[in-house]
Amino acid sequence: MVAEVNKQKLSVVVMAAFLIVPVIIFAFFVWRETTLDAVETGVVDSTCDVHNATCEARFNHGGRLLFSMNPRPIKPLTQLELQVQLSNMNAQQVLVDFQGIGIDMGFYRPELKRDNDGFFSGQASLSVCTLDKMLWQATVIVKSEKGVMIAPFRFEVEQP
Repeated sequence: MVAEVNKQKLSVVVMAAFLIVPVIIFAFFVWRETTLDAVETGVVDSTCDVHNATCEARFNHGGRLLFSMNPRPIKPLTQLELQVQLSNMNAQQVLVDFQGIGIDMGFYRPELKRDNDGFFSGQASLSVCTLDKMLWQATVIVKSEKGVMIAPFRFEVEQP
């Protein structure tokens, strides 16, 4: 009788293990795919204004990123052409995250497409704000085998 009860308990434990282990393995792989391996923030020339020029960020490993938005000056509700050029960096994915500084303007992170080796492009449009001037940050996100590298570029947009 005792042996039969122990056998039932053992079968329940084995069955629970067969159900729980796959869930744990699945959760690990989901966590692994959504977690950033390493983040390095590039050194951005704070005097560069994306309204007037292509701006640059440099990374510790020798990589370089050039970022531009056209047409200039940048205006809300205007189709913007985004361009990123990478040197000494191999990207698997390039995104640009737009954030309103001081005002939540929602989540907006377009992915750029690879044009050719080291060149990425895409489109974006900034929303209108009730303020006369709006401070924005465009953070270029480069995902590579070395991890994730970011370059934040701040700029001010006058409302129409």
